[in-house]
Amino acid sequence: MRLWLFVSARVYGKKWGRLVTMLHRNPFSGGRWAGESSRCGWRLVLYLALLTAAGAAPAESPLVVDELTVDGKHQMLPAVANHGPNRLRLPPGAHQLVFGYGPPGDAASLLRLRYRLEGVETEWSEAGGEMRLSLMVFNAAGEVLSYFEFPMRGDSAGWSNSVAQSRFTVRQESFRLPPGSEMLRVIFNSGIWDTRDGASHPTVGLGVIDDCRLMMKDSKGKKRNLWPNPDFEQGEDLERPMGAPRGWLRGGMDQSIAQVLTLPPSGRGHALALVDNNSRSGGEWHCDIVLTNLDPTGTGVEFEWKELYTVGGAGGHFTDYHYVPPGDYVFRVKAVTPTGEPTGIEASLAFSIPEFFWKSTPFLTFSGVCCAAVVAAATRAVARRRMRRELERLEQQRALERERTRIARDIHDDLGTSLTRVTLLSQSLRGAVEAGSSAAQELEQISQTSQEMTRAMEEIVWAVDPAHDSLDSIANYLGRFAQDFLSAAGVNCRLDLPVELPVQPVSAEVRHNLFLAFKEALNNVARHSGAHKVKISLSVAGTCFVLSVEDDGQGFAPASASGTQAARGGHGLANIRNRLAQIGGEAEVSSQPGKGTQVRLSVPLRSVGATGR
Repeated sequence: MRLWLFVSARVYGKKWGRLVTMLHRNPFSGGRWAGESSRCGWRLVLYLALLTAAGAAPAESPLVVDELTVDGKHQMLPAVANHGPNRLRLPPGAHQLVFGYGPPGDAASLLRLRYRLEGVETEWSEAGGEMRLSLMVFNAAGEVLSYFEFPMRGDSAGWSNSVAQSRFTVRQESFRLPPGSEMLRVIFNSGIWDTRDGASHPTVGLGVIDDCRLMMKDSKGKKRNLWPNPDFEQGEDLERPMGAPRGWLRGGMDQSIAQVLTLPPSGRGHALALVDNNSRSGGEWHCDIVLTNLDPTGTGVEFEWKELYTVGGAGGHFTDYHYVPPGDYVFRVKAVTPTGEPTGIEASLAFSIPEFFWKSTPFLTFSGVCCAAVVAAATRAVARRRMRRELERLEQQRALERERTRIARDIHDDLGTSLTRVTLLSQSLRGAVEAGSSAAQELEQISQTSQEMTRAMEEIVWAVDPAHDSLDSIANYLGRFAQDFLSAAGVNCRLDLPVELPVQPVSAEVRHNLFLAFKEALNNVARHSGAHKVKISLSVAGTCFVLSVEDDGQGFAPASASGTQAARGGHGLANIRNRLAQIGGEAEVSSQPGKGTQVRLSVPLRSVGATGR
């Protein structure tokens, strides 16, 4: 740009000179001079505009955020660090951030700085700065034995805009002096080199102390205040800021910082103050206290004073944030006066920290949709597999039922026909043989055996036929069987069956074992009980199918039931229990001598509906 302006000035210099002369002589001349004047005039205006734009220096901001370190790596900051398209974008994930800010370059400034990271903090924090009230303990050789310091940072609890509107806060500290202590040096300072971290702390602000007490026991065991001039009312020119309180001396690089403050509202009280408006220097008050006539065994010290302060930092600073999660943030810095009054000067750095893509909302949404799709597909596959297995099971069950139906039909048709023929032949031959002969007796046995086999065949057909796989069918069959069986034995039978039973399938295995157990119970009644009446009841109690056989026979003692049956050569009760156990049920036998017997057969409905495969 500057090279172009230089060349333009060389080329058009003579014409601009002639133009100026011409306009000076005759501003209304026309013709060739008029055209040239027009062309050169525009060039002159353009040149002056470019020269003004190139030569004008932009106003320098008194406060900048000029450095950012992310996890130890310096970042290139945009020319304008603010909201919008200039927002700085950092790498994804949580980071350790270090911000550098302050006046640009080495410019001296009285600005007291405060900062805040919007998105993390809601309150402003002081950028630094510290005043201290310290005690140094010396021995007789002038060696430092101990050091106590009490810092002042930010605003004291009673500070409110000005000294007149604020109130002092009482502070108390206790400590013990080491053996050999001979002298105390009290130091009230601001803005000095800090030996703890090897750095200077540019401090601005105001610190005030008053009514100090340093209480120790003397050799007589009485406490006394060793602080000289505790209320700072003794000295020379105390009404002037540079007055000299008795026992106190000024020090530091700028002694004008150490002042005597006249307290409002009466204006008669005085206090020691540090009025620090110089961020590059510091001042102090100090005094020496000789420890004489003290109790050598009582080295405890009680230190008490009133304080009022507002202390901050100026100059360049660094602020460290150890963990900043993803989000949108603005690091703000504002300047206030040394006493904390706003100035309206601010600087900011807007930046964004994105989340890792696998933690972002779109990715999580996409992942959730994919997971839901996978779960839905897996659920659908599992459901289809279960449905397929259920269809296969139902198909196998139907095939088994068809086979059972065929077997029952074949047994009934073939074997039943043959047994019926045997019975008829035996009956037709009775007239051809002599009554009472051995042949007649054998024919009678053949007839009875064929009839028993016919009944056994009917029982098998009933147990095999799937048409009878229901509670209603088993109730009807067992009731009919009980009446036929007991009437043949001369025992009165009473049935107590429900009108309606739940629609519950009963497998062939359950029906077969239940029928055999029931038949064994009826056989025991007919053979051993001597009963005249038998009550048979059937019910659904809760989750169980219950069949009860109760007689009014002679009964027995349950403890001796096994021995009695063994003596008779039978195993009826044991068989009943074993058959019920095979189908998941229970058999309960209750009896007393002379009071009859009750056999209670209970089968869970889940076992009733189970089918053997």
